Amino acid sequence: MHPKAHNNDSIMYSKVPQDAVDLRKYVEQVEQYSRQSLGISLFTGELYCRLAAFLSREDDFVDTKVKVTAHLIQNLASDGKPDGGSRSKEWSFVSCFNMTDLPGLAKQLFPEGPSQLARKDCLLCHPAIIFIQVYQLPQCLKSLGHMFKINPLFCQRHMEYFLPSTPSRLFDTPVLPSDTLNIIRLRIVTIGDRGDNSWGSPSQIDNLRAMGQSDMVEYVHRLRRQDGLEAGNSVVRAFNVHSAQYFSIEQDITVTVQNSKSGGGLFWYGQTLAMAWPAGQEVHGILRHLGVDPRRCFSHTSATSPAM
Repeated sequence: MHPKAHNNDSIMYSKVPQDAVDLRKYVEQVEQYSRQSLGISLFTGELYCRLAAFLSREDDFVDTKVKVTAHLIQNLASDGKPDGGSRSKEWSFVSCFNMTDLPGLAKQLFPEGPSQLARKDCLLCHPAIIFIQVYQLPQCLKSLGHMFKINPLFCQRHMEYFLPSTPSRLFDTPVLPSDTLNIIRLRIVTIGDRGDNSWGSPSQIDNLRAMGQSDMVEYVHRLRRQDGLEAGNSVVRAFNVHSAQYFSIEQDITVTVQNSKSGGGLFWYGQTLAMAWPAGQEVHGILRHLGVDPRRCFSHTSATSPAM
């Protein structure tokens, strides 16, 4: 065993980065962990190099768009004023479309201002559900990470497409899934219809699958270069060809739950399907196809491209 290896070596082994009192400190924790190799610690952080580089990137702020929505849940007394003992609830949404909107969100969640955020024991003043549409600018993720003391492991799990090789579904040695029960991944499947009612020959299906796999390789390459990505863009994790008529795409929703003194905070990295499809092709929700299972069309049911 390495003599220096213990839980304090890894920021991922604390509940959240509690000492991240400013944006720079939050990023420095990720950078420091990414430099830990097996030569100095059992808790290697080499898989976090790309996340560290992404968070430390200095943008010119020409593009300051973000897509973040907070669902706030506040207890109210009969007179309409906040009351922690009341069963009456007020539900409200706060949407942020620009970096300048984030301070307003912070003001609602942390009414005491920057001094409250700087405290290590800072918690949400009331329950909130934070929806973060997939791709966001580094400055946005840093702000949210600092604001809510989000464990960087959550970002790493969702942004797996930054990993340089496949398979990418690797856990950070020696972390196992049971060590991160507060992080959940939901796989969303959408079935598409090419409009071709023919069954297709085996060679035709093989060609379609080969083309799909080639396209996914190029797609992943563009993702890693962040070519043309904008705030809120969705990410496709896998593409499957089931027949000459049906195909499917897979996307992820990543969820983490964090405690607060008023109940809890729930953070979603959500997926929205906003893609351009060739003329004549349609994309439907999976429930519309329960009566027609594409997986029964051919003996080889799926040719999933490398997962991101």
